[in-house]
Amino acid sequence: MIFDAQAARALSRRTHSVQDCLALMKAGALQAAQAGEYETSIALPEAIPVVAGQSTNSAAFLVDLLARHGCEVWAESIKHALVAGYSVRPLWRGVETGAALTGIILSWYLVEPPDVPAHTLLLMSAETAHAMSRAEQVHHHWVEAHKETIRKAALQGKPSVTIRDSLPSADAAWRKRCEILQRAGFSTEVIAIDQGAALKIGW
Repeated sequence: MIFDAQAARALSRRTHSVQDCLALMKAGALQAAQAGEYETSIALPEAIPVVAGQSTNSAAFLVDLLARHGCEVWAESIKHALVAGYSVRPLWRGVETGAALTGIILSWYLVEPPDVPAHTLLLMSAETAHAMSRAEQVHHHWVEAHKETIRKAALQGKPSVTIRDSLPSADAAWRKRCEILQRAGFSTEVIAIDQGAALKIGW
């Protein structure tokens, strides 16, 4: 096989396209991990129909299906995700003939270190995504633990409640906690006090 300019251009386009797909995966993983979640879904450009009874949720089936339908770039991208330690499964949508593949689901709840050096990976490792999700979950758990306090104050007709904590007001954890509460529609104000800080939560 002669490797000419045309072949070089084709290889360049393919590599660029794989990088584009991996960039979408990374962006989705980052967004989910920063919200304390352990999976994300990425939509495919076009749905791929599958006859009823012929679909499975295995990554190998997904790679083969994409390759057979001319989506080699996505198939190659999934291989890179698997090497990086992610679990990958299809995102299905029901149709008259059975199901249609509409996207892929990346998950990193149960991960093992990749078998290759981290600097050789083309995608953020699942191990890194898992660590980010776990760190974010700490802040979600703190908010969950105080929901009953908020509910009781609301039942008493109060417009706000103040929760005290030993963390100093400058600690970055307060920003995370406030972001979670603000996404739920609450107002927040961190107040410095002796031996920690107080968070005023309003509604």
